[in-house]
Amino acid sequence: FMLQLFGKAARTEDDTETSAHRCVANPLSRKRMFWETLVALLILWSAIEIPFTIAFIGGDRYDGFTFSDVVDAILMLDIVFTFFTGYIDEDDAITMDLAKIRWRYLTGWFLIDA
Repeated sequence: FMLQLFGKAARTEDDTETSAHRCVANPLSRKRMFWETLVALLILWSAIEIPFTIAFIGGDRYDGFTFSDVVDAILMLDIVFTFFTGYIDEDDAITMDLAKIRWRYLTGWFLIDA
C-alpha cells in the first residue's frame, strides 16, 4: 500500500533514513504520520471552535489558560518540526538534507503556516 501511495519513497522502517543531520525526521515514519494526524485534527478543531467562540461567546473575552492556547502552542511547535522533516521530491525520493528542507519550507508553506 505504501509503495503505491508514495512510490519509491515508501519505507517500512521507522526513521532509518540516513541524513545530513541526526535530528531530521523521515516524513513517512509512524511518529511523523501520528504527528501530522494530530495537527490535522487540531486544525479541524480550530476551524470549528474559533467561529463558534466569536459568534456565541465573544471574541474579546479572555478567561485565562484554555485548550485553545494548547492548540496554538502545538501548531507553533509544528512549524519548528517542519524545518526538521524530510520531504518527498519530484523523483519520489526522500530528501533528508537539512538545507534543502529549510529552503523548500521557507519558499513554500512557511508564510501560510506562520
